[in-house]
Amino acid sequence: MFFINGSTLPIANTPPCVASVSGGAHGSALIDCSGNVWCQADNSAGELGQGDLAAHAGFVKVSTDTLGNVFTNVIQVVCAGTAYGNNWSTSAVKSDGTVWVWVAMKEMDPGDVLPVPGRFKCIFL
Repeated sequence: MFFINGSTLPIANTPPCVASVSGGAHGSALIDCSGNVWCQADNSAGELGQGDLAAHAGFVKVSTDTLGNVFTNVIQVVCAGTAYGNNWSTSAVKSDGTVWVWVAMKEMDPGDVLPVPGRFKCIFL
């Protein structure tokens, strides 16, 4: 349930305990109290992290990464995107400090799309 202007709005598949929320131009993501990521969007660019472009009702749990491992222990999530470039991404930081991104750019070749969480090595200068 979400509260907007004093009214309660039910949103399908919302976990019972939410620790953090992020919203972007084309979707939203949240972290539940167990460190799991849930995404909500139209998924036209794979922004739900499910490995497909299928529509889903409400929030969908991001369950595995590109390695096939359970995707959990997330401490921060950010939705980003721009209508100009037709690209949308969701990034997550896990408790071990690793950064994970799932992204789809409509103007990319299909082989360049990463619709499930993939690990990125980040170098901070």
